[in-house]
Amino acid sequence: MAGNDIYFSYTYDYGNGDFYQGYGYGDSSLGYYSGQSLYYYPNETSDYGSYYIDYVYDLGYDLGYSGNNTYIYVSSYYDGGGDYDGVDSPSYDYAYVSSGVGYYGLGSEYGYAYNYSYSNSDSYFDNYYSADTSGSGYGNDIYFSYTYDYGNGDSYTGYGYGDSSLGYYSGQSLYYYPNETSDYGSYYIDYVYDLGYDLGYSGNNTYIYVSSYYDGGGDYDGVDSPSYDYAYVSSGVGYYGLGSEYGYAYNYSYSNSDSYFNNYYSADLVF
Repeated sequence: MAGNDIYFSYTYDYGNGDFYQGYGYGDSSLGYYSGQSLYYYPNETSDYGSYYIDYVYDLGYDLGYSGNNTYIYVSSYYDGGGDYDGVDSPSYDYAYVSSGVGYYGLGSEYGYAYNYSYSNSDSYFDNYYSADTSGSGYGNDIYFSYTYDYGNGDSYTGYGYGDSSLGYYSGQSLYYYPNETSDYGSYYIDYVYDLGYDLGYSGNNTYIYVSSYYDGGGDYDGVDSPSYDYAYVSSGVGYYGLGSEYGYAYNYSYSNSDSYFNNYYSADLVF
């Protein structure tokens, strides 16, 4: 009868493949019924999200809910689409939901959706902001090895960790950069391994390490000459993807003056 309180379950669909589900308690004056479609909200996915009332049960008594005093809980989140904020990629998987609650009716709920390792950086959600979990399949993180060739005989090799959305594959050739050698340098992806899980890498959050440097050409800056030898590499690291790495390449006695390198500046060893 009118005035009784109700239990209801609902789905909020962002319109891009993401959705979350939950339940709530409110007054029967809300007028909810099974199969009802409610509201259309613009959200960060550039789509319009909507609520669907999946099930309604009249409790037969009054628990004190009224008007906007409607408690909303979120029980599950499905990450099925990119959220267009530049963070991560869809995992096509259900998430662990924390603090998924609101107290003022549909639209007041919010929470945090995590992958199985709680490593995703884009966890917050409400009916405007979607979450990305990157927990399985597309969105796994990868290990890859690479070579950067200056084009003059110098090169360095290393490895990195990033999101599978980078699209790297073994044998791939990437980018052509002008550098101080008056040549164009390029990256080659030598090997890629899908880790099968998410370590939290996303977008430009890609760690790059340099493990070896080969001095096979003059660098045309007027300092030293090629040694045709491998160097000892120090601090060869970058945190924003290929092109952010840099380091210092030394000969065996650490006596070379032209040690700094990145993908523009080459190093010279000269014993």
